[in-house]
Amino acid sequence: MEENKFNYKKDETIYLPSNDGCYSIRKFDWNRIKRKVIYTGEKKEIDFKLWYSILYGIGGSAGLSIIPITFTKDLPDWTKPLYIIISIFSVLIAILFTIMNSRFKKNKEVDLIEIKNEMEEVEKMFEQKNEN
Repeated sequence: MEENKFNYKKDETIYLPSNDGCYSIRKFDWNRIKRKVIYTGEKKEIDFKLWYSILYGIGGSAGLSIIPITFTKDLPDWTKPLYIIISIFSVLIAILFTIMNSRFKKNKEVDLIEIKNEMEEVEKMFEQKNEN
């Protein structure tokens, strides 16, 4: 394997790519990609599905309850506005959670795409040889 490396004036050994398709990558590039992979792996996946499902259920239930409350007599005056407020508030918060959930998923996808792009940039530094 001695023919697969060379030395130059700086006291450092560089190993050339071998015939099996390996890349010789700078430590700086490797560390940058490794940091991105570690950072992506350490991210906690935040999922609001349970919360927005519950809130949509509460909002829908309160909203549908407004219809019979409207036709019911002898209820306090505050009952109908309370159900309207509960319905609107819970649906608005559920929409907010739905948007946040989709944004978190997109951010993770963007991180993975960035890692792929970084690796493709490293590949471009090397001359591609046809193996046919």
